[in-house]
Amino acid sequence: MKFGILSKEVGSTGWWVRLKEEGHEVKVARTDEHYDYVGDGLYDTLETVDALVDFRPDVIIVDSSGKGREADILRRHGFLVIGGCDFADTLEGKREISQGIAEECGIMVPMTESFSTIEATMDWVKHSGDKTWVFKSDKYLEASATYVSSSPKELLQYLGYIKKRFGNDIQNIVQEKIEGVALSTAAWWNGTTFLKPFLGTIEHKKFMDNDVGPATGCSLNLVWAYQGDPLIAEHLQFDKLAEVFRRAGATPGVYDINAVISKHDRLPYFLEFTPRFGYDSEPTSLRGLRMPLGEFFARLANGTLAEVPLPTDEAWMAVRVSVPPYPTEVVKDEKHSAVGTPILGIDGLYAGHFFAYGVRKGEDQYEVASPFGELGIVATTGTDVQVMGDNILKFIHKMQVPNLQYRSDAVAVISKDLTKLKKLGYYTNRSIEWPSQA
Repeated sequence: MKFGILSKEVGSTGWWVRLKEEGHEVKVARTDEHYDYVGDGLYDTLETVDALVDFRPDVIIVDSSGKGREADILRRHGFLVIGGCDFADTLEGKREISQGIAEECGIMVPMTESFSTIEATMDWVKHSGDKTWVFKSDKYLEASATYVSSSPKELLQYLGYIKKRFGNDIQNIVQEKIEGVALSTAAWWNGTTFLKPFLGTIEHKKFMDNDVGPATGCSLNLVWAYQGDPLIAEHLQFDKLAEVFRRAGATPGVYDINAVISKHDRLPYFLEFTPRFGYDSEPTSLRGLRMPLGEFFARLANGTLAEVPLPTDEAWMAVRVSVPPYPTEVVKDEKHSAVGTPILGIDGLYAGHFFAYGVRKGEDQYEVASPFGELGIVATTGTDVQVMGDNILKFIHKMQVPNLQYRSDAVAVISKDLTKLKKLGYYTNRSIEWPSQA
């Protein structure tokens, strides 16, 4: 088959190599000049959407946000598309609209206020009392679009900084902080219905151990496939969401709801949608796929996939690896770019522990190709969180990459979350074992 990839960040290099090695013809349209080196020497690349159309692929995959309108145009021209549409971009980028959809379906949502400027937000926070709030913008600010404050005073200081650096005209919301445990729930959508099994993810975004430092897309995660329909999927109203998705003509792909389980009433509260192939849960969980990747994508695209062939008696765990200047998303000149950093000590680009993101093939070695320094993830499969975490760190310690960066506390933070979830009545996958946490 012929697979065309429409990519902004070219963050799924391992998948495209896997498709090629399965015997498919693969061409990747790189649409962001920052990622012009990613994939060099690994697969054929294109520079425009028109070139992708001329390739006439059987399936087009959109692997990042912001390309929804192009994806919809391609669909109207008869192409099978997965992973992107204008509706998906709205779900992720227009927080007020996505929250409205959640409320329409009967999903619990924290108290929220919407604003069109930072000044309006600051004025409201000044008179909001002593509650703690979470600020969320409709666009990324540095490496994140979310800021969790510890007090109104701290939030005002942060908003003053945001206004000075990024300007006043930023659509945003302020949301009541719910004390509890973050838990994501995802399902693959075939264009008509959400497919079983549901997937659960524990994810930590902070860059450094003990959840300090800047937020990233993801620093570590644990994913599992539920055995049966989980309680949280009922609370998150996936049946009602399916009706909304059908009306909107949502593209086949994976759709995730990030929620927080309140420690006070034990109910999940909607936080946000992740309606795209995300960093890092999909390359983590698809390690367990019991089907060739090309067949999976093709049947998802044409609507014939009835269930996702993932086992429910194991889990998948990953830690992101990077080099400076990551996690910054600003590279002022070539001297500060990560491009060309040698990558030694890996076991392939998708089939082993390592899964590649911003990588290229040099003359005699793999190299970092993203100027921002995203290498990929180191992942493993198992049922024991301690063993999986130990295996990941053992592999990372064998990697030979200058200035390699990663979190080393995955076992501790994931085990703590699993313990809290169990106490709140939200079982994950009964095959998973983890160190007891006080």
